[in-house]
Amino acid sequence: MYSSATPILFKAVTPVHAGTGRELGIIDMPIQKESHTGIPKIEGASIKGCMREAYRLKNKDKSEENILFGYEDGNDGAGLIGFSDAKLLFYPIKSVQNLFTYITCTYLINRFLEDKNFMNKCDIKSILEDIKEGQAIIYTKNKDIKKGKKIVLDVYDFEIDCVCKLEENCDENDEKCCVEDIRELYKKLELKRDIAVLNDTDFMEIISLNREVITRNRIDHETGIVKNGGLFIEEYLPAESVLYSLLLVNGILEEQKKNKELVKRYKQSIPKLLQIGGNKTIGKGIVKALIYEGDKDGNNEKR
Repeated sequence: MYSSATPILFKAVTPVHAGTGRELGIIDMPIQKESHTGIPKIEGASIKGCMREAYRLKNKDKSEENILFGYEDGNDGAGLIGFSDAKLLFYPIKSVQNLFTYITCTYLINRFLEDKNFMNKCDIKSILEDIKEGQAIIYTKNKDIKKGKKIVLDVYDFEIDCVCKLEENCDENDEKCCVEDIRELYKKLELKRDIAVLNDTDFMEIISLNREVITRNRIDHETGIVKNGGLFIEEYLPAESVLYSLLLVNGILEEQKKNKELVKRYKQSIPKLLQIGGNKTIGKGIVKALIYEGDKDGNNEKR
């Protein structure tokens, strides 16, 4: 059993293609998605692979690498750490008011709160209630954004049901919709744009119509022109997307004192930049990584 679960935040610097291989359909090479929701994700195996590669580039001690990530042949023992699938948290959508806005929904926020408290023996105090379709909760520094007004995201307009000011204390009437973790995430990720929390149905509709899809081609190196049948379509998770994964620690292996120290050192040295997924030679898949640790009472520890 795992002894701890620490969230790691990933913010896409460039579009990310964590793919599923070729498929029949309009998009030849789609990205990974949850089967039960259709929401984009990145498999835990992909996260672990890029984390191992980054560790290997900085540390030449193969024995410590094997202890942390497991032996590559899989027969000599499990790794000390593991990684859950990276789940979506915020998705960027163009906005009339603010160039673009990070959108999320009650399902994603409540799931994050549950995952963050996965190993903590404490109650989750902040749970967002369902939002009506066509409405939004806005987290902003803009004093002109007020309850009852409209915001425009892509071609959709939403009525503002609640406003949470990021640089001020929330009004007493707004405490029911103000989740402190969202304010903490805003600061931790150094976001510069508003966050809009939408109804689950509205969220799914807007992200399904705002996928980043790119047409590419294969060049014949002898002729210098496109090969016959060389056009293909790839899907990407757009830049500015925010996901999180849980860094899981094997409770049995961690009992050794040297392993506890190794985990501690690893958490302190999480690389700030990673490359996840395919197309690294054309600059895709670059993400910022930030550890988001909670203490035993479920409070956030900023580092």
